[in-house]
Amino acid sequence: NYWLCVFDEVHHVLKQHPYRIIAQSIKEWNEQNQERSIQTIGLSASLTYAFGPKEVQSALRSLCYDLSITKMISPTQEELISGGYIPNDGNIETIQKPWQVPDGVVPEDERKPHLVHQTFIERIHNKSITPFALKVYKVVRAIENEIENECKARTETFESPLGNKKLNSWEDYAHRMKNDAVIGSSMQILFQFLEVWYVALRIVVQSWEEEQQLVWLWLIFHDGLHKHGWYSPRLEDW
Repeated sequence: NYWLCVFDEVHHVLKQHPYRIIAQSIKEWNEQNQERSIQTIGLSASLTYAFGPKEVQSALRSLCYDLSITKMISPTQEELISGGYIPNDGNIETIQKPWQVPDGVVPEDERKPHLVHQTFIERIHNKSITPFALKVYKVVRAIENEIENECKARTETFESPLGNKKLNSWEDYAHRMKNDAVIGSSMQILFQFLEVWYVALRIVVQSWEEEQQLVWLWLIFHDGLHKHGWYSPRLEDW
């Protein structure tokens, strides 16, 4: 039993989200159990997705109704400033990238989000890909080749998902194969390793080859740079 429910990012209640299902369940409970009603608290830095005064007021009314909210509290300007907020007199500050954009990345005027996968494949074939992106790609292909050799020895099959334009399907595929492999087996470890590197390659592709630092951090934090001694000489020169 519980009598208090706290919604962080409470504005999600306004859309088709698990929060909305929970909010509706609490409202139904409270209507039937008025003596032991569940109290709700909602927290958010942006209470609504709406634009314009009328739209915002309508969204807030809906939010209060769905959660049976009776009081809304916002921090004062002084409280915001004491907490570290720096007002900017209504002007929008443009934050420059804190890192140096690598040379040779996809030019901004050639970036078409719906062609991000195609652009990357063409840059591989045209040999215009950045050296860093090429290294990440080669590591992924090396791991895939190792898995293919393992599969041949076991009369199993492996098909690279890199041709799929849905980039996150790459790591999803490796994750499924990892879960299907025998626990603790070399195949499970290889697929776990490949999953990490698929994510690294996806970051490279999605960022138009810019996010080198982020890729390094991802690989370091997820042990993607660790070489297991039993991997075969083909993986020695990464």
